[in-house]
Amino acid sequence: MSKCVLLENQTRFSSRYFVDRIEKRTEEIAAELLAKRQLFPIPPTQIADQLIDWFAAMEAGAVPFCVHREMPQALIESLCETVPPQGAEFAVLSSGSTGLAKLFFRTTDSWENFFKVQNHIFDINASTRLFFHGSLSFTGTLNMCVAAIAFKAKLVTVSSLNGMRMLESIVKNRVNSIYLVPAKLALLVSAGRNHDAIPGVRRIITGSQLLQKDVYEGLKRVFPNAVITMYYGASESGYVTYITGDDILRFPGCLGQTFPGVEIERSQEGQIAVYTEGGILGMNRPILLPDLGCVDESGRLWLLGRCDEVVNVAGTKINLAYVRETIRDLPEVHNAEVLYTDAGRKARIVAFFEAAHDRPPVDNLPARILEDLNAVLLPGEVPRAVYELPDLPLNAGGKPDRRKLESMLASQEQGAIGLPRCARNDTMLASRNDTMDILPHRGPMLLLDAAELIAGEAHGRKHIRGDEWF
Repeated sequence: MSKCVLLENQTRFSSRYFVDRIEKRTEEIAAELLAKRQLFPIPPTQIADQLIDWFAAMEAGAVPFCVHREMPQALIESLCETVPPQGAEFAVLSSGSTGLAKLFFRTTDSWENFFKVQNHIFDINASTRLFFHGSLSFTGTLNMCVAAIAFKAKLVTVSSLNGMRMLESIVKNRVNSIYLVPAKLALLVSAGRNHDAIPGVRRIITGSQLLQKDVYEGLKRVFPNAVITMYYGASESGYVTYITGDDILRFPGCLGQTFPGVEIERSQEGQIAVYTEGGILGMNRPILLPDLGCVDESGRLWLLGRCDEVVNVAGTKINLAYVRETIRDLPEVHNAEVLYTDAGRKARIVAFFEAAHDRPPVDNLPARILEDLNAVLLPGEVPRAVYELPDLPLNAGGKPDRRKLESMLASQEQGAIGLPRCARNDTMLASRNDTMDILPHRGPMLLLDAAELIAGEAHGRKHIRGDEWF
């Protein structure tokens, strides 16, 4: 019997099945192509079919890319009009969480040449049974799956985004490694509160968001023998840094040391600049990422937020990442997102959150959240409205879906829908002059000295935490 490559919803897909199906699909796709190097969109079907079409399309001479779930057909058709650069063998999509998704083109070597490095750090080999969840349109998931297959690991997944279903699959299939973004790991923690410890899981790999303290500690209770590794990377650059074990808690906001063969520095504008051979086609070196950061004397990278998350409210520079993480750190909150809008009225911040799953319901929780925020944030940082949602919408990468939230907010303000669980901050925003005496002591994180950030003091404020990466 040929080796099992993928177990999807308890259906077994063997290496022989993949070989036969890839061969057949290669012929079918080649017959469909109007020209070589034509872009080939792969719909968000089951994982087995996505993988087969991805390999087959390249074999047929096409340039495949996996489509995000719910992506408009008009956008897919528009992307397919893009002319791939010389040498492109496949493309990946940006998350689209901060705007329209765009294509990044790659060679297979840009990934394959790094598999040995990443799999060594993540401890992925032929004995690995790797559980994951999500569409292959998320660059990190596609990369992890292909790298695992290359090293003869076994993949395990389920379609349901349900913590108990995922936990049951992990136990039933004797999974020893897990790859999930923090928002999905939090679902495992919630599901595992009344579950016996699972000693067989030896490695947990996560990225795309920072891992919060309560989730880390919950994972150690459910999976006591697991080594937890958090990576930082981007679709443009691939893997950049990683941090492992209790250092994740010891150095909040730290993204760790670089992967072998990768170098980083801080640009004059404060952006994270990456030197790597594993970048996308057509991008100069260093690759400038959309995140702000600094590098300490030990070469560790510290995240300060995103370039596009520094906004102006009532004359004060506000970092949305800090506001978002302040809300996420409240014990009553499971997950949160903040939006900045200046459409049709004064600039303001609006927050959405999902309540913690392990706490009893609270009457008028948004008002309590708003009261807590007024106690710890500057006047301009406090959201003008706080909305509680039963489930915070997530995109294909497991991140809060800002575009859906923006649509909900627009519908709410137009009276098309009602979001009853809401509290509003009617306090007048402080003017710039009112806050100037506060800012030098608590001021914008981007203006704080890197040494203060690394020391963890920062005048009583926590490190900014970002949540938009590979």
